[in-house]
Amino acid sequence: MAAAATAVTPASSASEFDVRAFGAAADGRTDDSRAVRAALAAAASAGGGIVYFPPGVYVIDPASGPFPVNSGMTIAGSGPRSVLRVRDNAGRYNLIFGQPARRIRDVAFERLRIDQNLAGNPHSDINPATDAENAIQLYDFDGVTISRVAFDPEPGIQAVVLAGPGATGVTIEDCGFEFRRGASSNPFYDNSSVYTEAANVRILGNQFSSTNAQNAVTAIEVHGGPNVEIADNESSEYQIGMNIVNSTKGYPDVERARVAAHDNRILQTTQAFDLWSVTGRTLRDVVIGRNLVTMARHRQYDGVWLGVSFVRGSKQAGIDGAFDAVTIDDNTFDFRALYGERIATLEAAGVDVAPKGALHDLVVTDNDIVAPPAGGLRIGSASDAPRLDDLEFTRNRISDAGWDPHAPARSRSAVRVEAAPLTDVHVDDNAIVGTGRYGDLRDVFSAWAHPLGTSRNVTLRDDRIDPHGVMRFSVDRRVVDVRGTRP
Repeated sequence: MAAAATAVTPASSASEFDVRAFGAAADGRTDDSRAVRAALAAAASAGGGIVYFPPGVYVIDPASGPFPVNSGMTIAGSGPRSVLRVRDNAGRYNLIFGQPARRIRDVAFERLRIDQNLAGNPHSDINPATDAENAIQLYDFDGVTISRVAFDPEPGIQAVVLAGPGATGVTIEDCGFEFRRGASSNPFYDNSSVYTEAANVRILGNQFSSTNAQNAVTAIEVHGGPNVEIADNESSEYQIGMNIVNSTKGYPDVERARVAAHDNRILQTTQAFDLWSVTGRTLRDVVIGRNLVTMARHRQYDGVWLGVSFVRGSKQAGIDGAFDAVTIDDNTFDFRALYGERIATLEAAGVDVAPKGALHDLVVTDNDIVAPPAGGLRIGSASDAPRLDDLEFTRNRISDAGWDPHAPARSRSAVRVEAAPLTDVHVDDNAIVGTGRYGDLRDVFSAWAHPLGTSRNVTLRDDRIDPHGVMRFSVDRRVVDVRGTRP
């Protein structure tokens, strides 16, 4: 996201370290790495200050080692005309900005463009082990702000990594991320443009852009917490909008993540919100509200489209943990762009509630699920039997579900309740609508509900099905209370 070209005004002239005063040419040709390091060292010796990049193009060489950021430092430019560009043929490198082996406090990056220069580096080998090509990577800190920075282009495993045991205080706001896949021996390497594992995190008003051809994987990935707000961001053509994960194995457990993801626009995606839970832990207190999601076809996850999913994984993979206190409220999940594409759906749902671990206290309410090629709501999994209890699905509107004839037959259902053990699960007062705009409805279920016989207090009550009698209806009446719901 472009920043206004305003100059930095330090508290005093002594607190500003203009990199040109340390010999930087800023001409787009000369290697300015030595001058940048000298300015950073002077600021560190002074106990902090503003390391200032006036308008110009500063060529840097991260392969010679990360540029160290210390406490009290602000790395600042005057907007998008202050460019830090990785030099041509830089070779393999792991990160651009890092930190010394001690805790740092009150660090900021603002009003810059970081250009990782893909065209000039066709022979790099991006990989997560040693050559990640991350732009900013800090791990032991108290207070980091990244504001109005353009990461353009950013090819690495992550553009921003702010993650470490005890790390706290992250603000990433009004930044732009332009993911372009770089040279790698693995052309499908995983990436997350922003990755955090810290307490007190705010990710606000950022723009994440890519193209389908770049195979961008994840825009935002947050672990741990507590107190994470992700709001007013927009991602376009990333396969995954957000991964929301409890604390990583080996990090201190976080009892309540307290994550709020609201008012985001996740456009042309395959999976908008993936919730992960680490083995032996519980992802607790997550709210996903007022987001707009639109679906598109992608290269890597072709055939799968999920609005919100509780990611399934094995104990061996370390992701079969539990979930508790999750609210999914007032979102729009729009699949209409898939219609007319030559797709063969493997799995699709607006909200997919089929975790590997136990789930307690879920509220899914007032969501609009538009034209999913398979399901609207999926509840439970027949292949696993975790404890699922105290789930409420109410006042959702599911329209034109199940139009793809390639999808598995029973998955073509507005509401699908699997053969799982359920307790106190209520699918009440929802609207199931078939307009006929997306083909024949006669093979589509308005509801397919066959929970295990051990289930207790499972209801489908007062759900409106329109048009009456056109969509199929298969509900185990011995277990499910269907009062007021018309087949």
